[in-house]
Amino acid sequence: MLISVIYETLNLVIVNNADERIEDFAGRLKTLRKSYNLSQRCFAAMLDINLRTLQDYEIGRRRPSQTAKAYISIVEAERQVFAPKIPAGSHAFER
Repeated sequence: MLISVIYETLNLVIVNNADERIEDFAGRLKTLRKSYNLSQRCFAAMLDINLRTLQDYEIGRRRPSQTAKAYISIVEAERQVFAPKIPAGSHAFER
């Protein structure tokens, strides 16, 4: 089940987000992080990416790979899979 969802999501990301502007991705990523009510540090840990990478994505300084875009799209689509990865006590924004 999850494998088929991942496969479908990857195909959709490649087709639908191929021309996504970096500013649009940055906004989508920041909105997603805020929907989880997480700081950048906690969201980066949840995604298992470097904090600086997340910060660069969110301000549009760095363009994510197709693989990174696909991963973020899966996190968007499958909240029940990723919500358990949220560290305990991380629901406050750290600045």
